[in-house]
Amino acid sequence: MLGSWIKRKVQLAGIKGAREDLERFVESLRGQSDKEIGAVVAMAAVVRVALRQSGLLPDELLQVTEDPQQSMAQLAVAKAARRYQGEKRYEEANGAMVWLHSLRALSTPEVRHLGRQMWRQLERGQLHALKVLQDMGIPSLSDVTAECSRIPGDLDPIELRD
Repeated sequence: MLGSWIKRKVQLAGIKGAREDLERFVESLRGQSDKEIGAVVAMAAVVRVALRQSGLLPDELLQVTEDPQQSMAQLAVAKAARRYQGEKRYEEANGAMVWLHSLRALSTPEVRHLGRQMWRQLERGQLHALKVLQDMGIPSLSDVTAECSRIPGDLDPIELRD
């Protein structure tokens, strides 16, 4: 009985931390212009393609699933974000955080609404992201540019537009 109580306390603390982190991230996005968010979307697309190509974040994990690999993907994305921060590659770290928060929202029903709010904000920058990628020399018909318009289906902000 004590073991299940401790397990639940740890789980609730994890949910609280994920909620607080995601709330801060959404608030930071709300304070940015569409153009600034375009840079976030562009970097998220670059990071997403790299994570997919390395096998760390396959498409099937970007949905609500019981697949235990989703937890492993969360750890891998968190590690990548920390590595980017340690290397002072803050734009890439920010892009990785988009995917870390997405995975958290997909695996934690209590924060899924916040994940949809995050993607609602990110939508504002999608068109600007293409210009950012163009300025980076990334071809307009590439996996990275295609990624700029993708939103994980279970986090589609259309659910917020009632």
